[in-house]
Amino acid sequence: MKSKRSKNKIREIAQQEGLDIRQVEDIVNAPFRFTSKIMKEGDIEKVEFSNVRIFRFGIFLVKQGRKKRFIEKGLTKKRQQQKKNEKLNRNKEQRSDNFPGSSYDQGVQEAVDEGPDSEEG
Repeated sequence: MKSKRSKNKIREIAQQEGLDIRQVEDIVNAPFRFTSKIMKEGDIEKVEFSNVRIFRFGIFLVKQGRKKRFIEKGLTKKRQQQKKNEKLNRNKEQRSDNFPGSSYDQGVQEAVDEGPDSEEG
């Protein structure tokens, strides 16, 4: 809790109930953590988020403007991930030329086979 009023109220409740201030803060913040958790579990791909109603407190929902930002952000992240994957694939292909069994390595193997220890030499 950030406001001085809410901190004072939490201290007052803690004293009345004989609880630690941290315990009362956890109790007070529990509905907000729950709401946040439920809304984060929404389907980002479909941009569907659950509404949460806390009795006598209110209904929490993701507004349309926020949904649009989720879509834009999600698409941007997908594009960035695709670019990253493409770059990794290109790097793997480039590095595979230097692995044993590749065309680069065959010339080295032939030279080793024809070395001073070979029967031909």
